[in-house]
Amino acid sequence: MSESSPLLPESAPSSHPVRRAGHYQRPGHVSLWRVVMVFILLVLPLLWLIDVEMPEIRWPGYKDPHEQHFCPQVDALYPSGELAAEVIRVLDSQKFETTAIETLSAAVKIATQTFDIMGPIGKDPAWEVFDTFQEYLRSSFPLVHKHLALTKINTYGLVYHWAGSDSSLKPILLAAHQGVFSSFVSPLEDMNKSSADTVPVNPTTVDKWTYPPWSGYYDGEFIWGRGSTDDKAGLISILLSIETLLSSHFQPHRTVVLAFGFDEEISGIQGAGKLGPYLEQTYGQDGWAIVNHRIATDSSVSALQTHYNVLLKELATVRNITFVSFGNTLLDRGTLPKIEISDAWGTALEPAPISPTDSEAFKLLSGTIIATESRGRNASEVEPTYVIPSVMSGNTDTRRYWNLTRHIYRYDHLRTTDTANIHTVDERIRATGLIGMVRFFTNLILNSDESRSL
Repeated sequence: MSESSPLLPESAPSSHPVRRAGHYQRPGHVSLWRVVMVFILLVLPLLWLIDVEMPEIRWPGYKDPHEQHFCPQVDALYPSGELAAEVIRVLDSQKFETTAIETLSAAVKIATQTFDIMGPIGKDPAWEVFDTFQEYLRSSFPLVHKHLALTKINTYGLVYHWAGSDSSLKPILLAAHQGVFSSFVSPLEDMNKSSADTVPVNPTTVDKWTYPPWSGYYDGEFIWGRGSTDDKAGLISILLSIETLLSSHFQPHRTVVLAFGFDEEISGIQGAGKLGPYLEQTYGQDGWAIVNHRIATDSSVSALQTHYNVLLKELATVRNITFVSFGNTLLDRGTLPKIEISDAWGTALEPAPISPTDSEAFKLLSGTIIATESRGRNASEVEPTYVIPSVMSGNTDTRRYWNLTRHIYRYDHLRTTDTANIHTVDERIRATGLIGMVRFFTNLILNSDESRSL
């Protein structure tokens, strides 16, 4: 008696009924669709009942209904050409990392502090530390000072002009500031002191620092000191990127301008307050591509004043005393004492205009950020980077540049995990974060130079 194989339909006994193609069922075989049905009807409900986290299944052609609400994303934007590759190789070297660390460390050691109350430039010796700092910049960045034209505004404001070969292209402006803040009265108020003798941080907290606040100490991971993050890291990163580009003989098509104020921490009146009008006069309004690096961000000056008017007028009424608000007498009781509120420094400022996020400038910025994060690796090799707009509660020096362009983006390429304790004890920046900032500014300059859509 011949044997028949259940795997071979043609070997079935002739007494079996003929089945249409695709409907043959082998003895002892459970069809796939029955397995699927059992899984759907029995297994899935059981998993849901015991609260097992189910993997997300996306069938071909599936579209997340929430994706329409996501911020539009762009692809990574890498600079092209051998020169760009050469520059990136330099930035990735151990030699450059050492140079960057030493450069920022030495910059932190120069106590470019600013104070709540300072006398006029030329009379208050507290300003003179900026002479020392700017001499350090000249010696540390010789190519920058050889090839870029430097204009000084109000003695200590710095504007570097790197002329591009194509004057039809809008320039880009990179902004930073030289000073750090100290909440004390300037030494001018006590002529027995000099700027060198001024303690730059609260004396009661000096012994709480892990390393002295002006040491610029590098512990193998972090660079420590006041200003190591805000904002000497930004300023030094910009200059390091340009010095490196110049060393590789890069000549921009698009003009690059650097604007470095010196009193941003005290509203920027003497620094960016003078730089802004100069830049506007020199380059015109809305003549820029990108500007880089407290009233509630969703409020306004008038709303804040109204809030205080309502709150304090009620108190003045109860106490039956005069109330004067921002120059207007709201309640006159002819009494002293009285309640009077005003803009102490005359610097009340509305929240900044919203920078567009659907512009070519923002796309270029976003693509540069993503490219800098991926560092040339394939998308499958790195965690995805998403760029989303946000709100910065401080206006920085860019408050003085509103007339220059709508495209103002306050951004430093620095992870929150790469910095700590800005403006307080143990301020520090991770060395790898500093190198990342240099890469970002280098990519930004190169990408801007290649773009013709700004």
